[in-house]
Amino acid sequence: MSPPPARCRWWAWRRPSRPGRPSRTGSWPSSKRSKPLFPADVNAVRIEASRLELGGRQIWSGLTLDLRQGEFLTVIGPNGAGKTSFLKALLGLLPASGSIEVLGSRPRRGDPRIGYVPQQKSI
Repeated sequence: MSPPPARCRWWAWRRPSRPGRPSRTGSWPSSKRSKPLFPADVNAVRIEASRLELGGRQIWSGLTLDLRQGEFLTVIGPNGAGKTSFLKALLGLLPASGSIEVLGSRPRRGDPRIGYVPQQKSI
């Protein structure tokens, strides 16, 4: 794993899926006859030239990422670096410019294809 670039406020590392190992992504394991949930050639996450600003503050700019099905992504950084904002943009909860696609389409609030459990919930 290489260190983050000097100017980077937060940084992501991804682990490719294991070669030669069958992927369960795209179908329910309980049934051999189940149809795929989405085509295998569609990226799980695709971000191109995305920019996010909140309250006049630039969170990120020029972010590009292709995450294939079966890959893992770890996002690390200090408090206020934009980790939660990144996740909320993927969920369609924050508007970002550029192109963000999750499973081949733009994310939207309440998308049933995306599971999310917040760390804290206001009562």
